[in-house]
Amino acid sequence: MGREKDRKSGALTADSNPVDIRRKDSARKALKTLLLSVLFLTAIGWVMLLDAGVIYKGVYNPEYFHSLVDKRVFAMVCGVFLIWLTWRIHPDTIRKFSWPMMFLAVIFLVLIFTPLGVYERGSRRWLNLGIVFQPLEFVKLALVWFLADRFARIGQLSKAILMKYVVPGIFVLVCVALVGAQPNLSGVFFLMILTLVMAVLGGINMKPVMALIGAGAIGFAGLLALNSDRFERFLAYNPLANLSDSGYQLSQSLWAVSNGGLLGRGPGGSIAMYSLPDHTTDFVYSIVAEEWGFIGGLAIIILFGLIVYTGFRIALAQSDPFRLLLGCGVSSIIGIQSAVNIGVVLGLLPTTGVPLPFLSAGSSNLILSLGAIGLFANLYKTAGDKVEIKSEKANSEPEPEQEKPGYKIWPGLAMDNSRPAQKIKSAKKSVNGKTKQTHKSRSKKQKLRVRRTGT
Repeated sequence: MGREKDRKSGALTADSNPVDIRRKDSARKALKTLLLSVLFLTAIGWVMLLDAGVIYKGVYNPEYFHSLVDKRVFAMVCGVFLIWLTWRIHPDTIRKFSWPMMFLAVIFLVLIFTPLGVYERGSRRWLNLGIVFQPLEFVKLALVWFLADRFARIGQLSKAILMKYVVPGIFVLVCVALVGAQPNLSGVFFLMILTLVMAVLGGINMKPVMALIGAGAIGFAGLLALNSDRFERFLAYNPLANLSDSGYQLSQSLWAVSNGGLLGRGPGGSIAMYSLPDHTTDFVYSIVAEEWGFIGGLAIIILFGLIVYTGFRIALAQSDPFRLLLGCGVSSIIGIQSAVNIGVVLGLLPTTGVPLPFLSAGSSNLILSLGAIGLFANLYKTAGDKVEIKSEKANSEPEPEQEKPGYKIWPGLAMDNSRPAQKIKSAKKSVNGKTKQTHKSRSKKQKLRVRRTGT
């Protein structure tokens, strides 16, 4: 009787197990695979920097090489510190950073248009606060953090009223507008795709989503039309059409990839690094494919696929909706960014300035990418927990009642711990079905008796 009372009250007893061992073990294996994949990619990034970083604009430049090495060392130190910091944050308090990070991201984007912003290559994408960095990389993580918090409060988005979308919608539009004013069309595209992914994971109704996609496509085309240079780059799918102008970078990239063949030219054997712009940043994958061939390029894609897959496995082991959405969002950042970068290098997408995580020489992306990996280590702490984390105080807005355990998101990401509830529901339906059938059968028998007796 004591055990039954404890089950009804929801209290954990000595006999009950608050952790799903199976999901905990699955998350542990996933975290090990993820960390090893990140370690391999980061090491490959160092190899490519030491290999191709000595060439700048087609000539040997040791000063530029030393500056790249110094920036990457600094980024590695900051990134490892962020891994330790995010891992040490208590699971109960990690949700409290969503609002401060979102406000800080907006402030960074606004400061770009002050004298602190760095104007380079026809746009303002960098901020100089004693340390030059790209705020967009921070905005990506802050937006996922913020949307995970808001969507977890709302519950299933398909059943939420329109007013619930106002606050997250305003912040998304502000970020998109500020990034588009830099101008940074690739950043706008990335934020829109990231927001769409988070909304789909949150269970949004797809009909208004398709309408928003259409409106966003029209707006994106309008932004392109306002800038003729970017419009030509966007449409330069045929790199052989204009080798000396809009198609030059893409044609050099495709030539480098094809020049690698199956096994590549070997370390230091790249020829394209003397003619390919941004060969250490946005187009580093071209040099990897040229020196390591199809096998090496495929290995890079597999490693990124493992990071995304294991990240989702760790996220789906969460019972707290916020932590589940946060893990899926961070995995989506790495997956979308790597897919867009490799797609551009291979000519599958228009040329955009999106770095390749862990491999590109840019310090901003490396710092935030490593910090995101620290979040997975934090999520592992609560993997398999059957009790939802209570991080809300009395002064905060109450969350809508949700069926426990389990959070109804996109059906493809249904949590394992929601299956018992589904079984109970199906059992109730079957019981109700049986009772209806018995009532029908009884009524038929009574009618037959009436007919036989003639009464």
